[in-house]
Amino acid sequence: MKQEYIELCASYGRARKLYDAYFEYILKFIIQNPSTKNNDIKNYWKEATGKEVTDITYRLIADARTVANHLHYKMPIDEAPVGIVDFEDGLVSELRWHDAKHKKMLVLSDIHFPYHDKEALMVALRTGKKEQVDSILLNGDILDFYQLSKFTKDYRKPSVKKELDIFRFFIDQLKQRFPEATIYYKLGNHEVRLDRWIKHNAQMFDGMLDLEHLVDFKEANIIYLKDNIGVKFGKLNIIHGHEVRANGSLVNIARTYYLKTNSNVLLGHWHQVQEYTTKTLNGDLHGAWATGCLCKLDADYTYGINSWSHGFAIVEMTDDKGNFRVRNYKIINGELA
Repeated sequence: MKQEYIELCASYGRARKLYDAYFEYILKFIIQNPSTKNNDIKNYWKEATGKEVTDITYRLIADARTVANHLHYKMPIDEAPVGIVDFEDGLVSELRWHDAKHKKMLVLSDIHFPYHDKEALMVALRTGKKEQVDSILLNGDILDFYQLSKFTKDYRKPSVKKELDIFRFFIDQLKQRFPEATIYYKLGNHEVRLDRWIKHNAQMFDGMLDLEHLVDFKEANIIYLKDNIGVKFGKLNIIHGHEVRANGSLVNIARTYYLKTNSNVLLGHWHQVQEYTTKTLNGDLHGAWATGCLCKLDADYTYGINSWSHGFAIVEMTDDKGNFRVRNYKIINGELA
C-alpha cells in the first residue's frame, strides 16, 4: 500500500494485511463511482474478495473514501463528491421478543448445572406439576459452564461434557414430568460463555458448536431463545437480567429494573427473591419481580457469604387482554416459604 495512502488511513495499522491485499480494489471502485452508497461498496466487496463484511471492512471503506477525497479530488471531506453521501441509520436494538401465548408458565432461573440444589429444584417442579402449568421457561444460567469462564479455574471440577450430560438427563426428566408442556430455553450470561470461548479460541467452529447444536433443542422439541431474546407473557416482559445494565450491589433489584425498563418485568440473574409494585395516576398497577436461584447457595467465589435465596415463579394469564398474575415463590430449607 502506498505510503501517501497510509498517512491518511486512521485504521491501517490495525489491519495491515487485509488493507494491503484489498485496499486498491475498494479505492478504485469509489473513484469510479463517487456517489456510490455503502451498500453498493459492501456488495462489491463480497464479489471482489469472496469475504463477508466485518468491522475491518467498514474501516477500510471509510479510509478509502478519505484517500479518494484528499488525493484525487483535493477537497475537504464535507465538500467532496465521495463524502458521506449516505449517512446510514443507526443499528436497531439487539433485544427482541418472543410472544409466548400460554395460560400458566413455570419460570426457572439460575440452576447452574452441575451446581444445582436438588431439593430446591424438586420443590419447584412439584409445584409446577401441582399447578398444572402448560409451559416452562428455563430462564437463563441453567448451565454454569464453569470451565469456560474468564476467571481462574480449578480443572478438578466437572468438565463441560459432564455439565451437558447432567443437563440432558434433566431435560429427559422434565419432558417425562410435563409431557404436554411447551418448554423454552433462554440463554443467560453463563451460557454466553460457550459462544465467547468459541469466538476467542476456535473461530473456525463458530456456528457449529453453539449450545443449540450441542444439545439439539429441535430434536428435543424445545424452543431455543438466544440471550438477546426476551419473552412476552401478555403484558409481562420476562428477561434473564443480564440484558439490562445494572452495575454494582443492588439493594432493591426489582425496583431498579422497573425504573430502568419502565415496564412490567420479571427476571432472574441476581439469585434473590424480590418484588416491587407501584400504581400510576390512572390507577394501573405495574410491577417488577426478581426470582430466586435453584443452585447451591454456597458458591466458592462468595465463600458462602451472600444474600442469595432459592426460588422460582409461576405466571398466569388472567384474561384475554394480557393481564397477568405473578406468584414469586421463595424456598427456605427445602420448603415453600
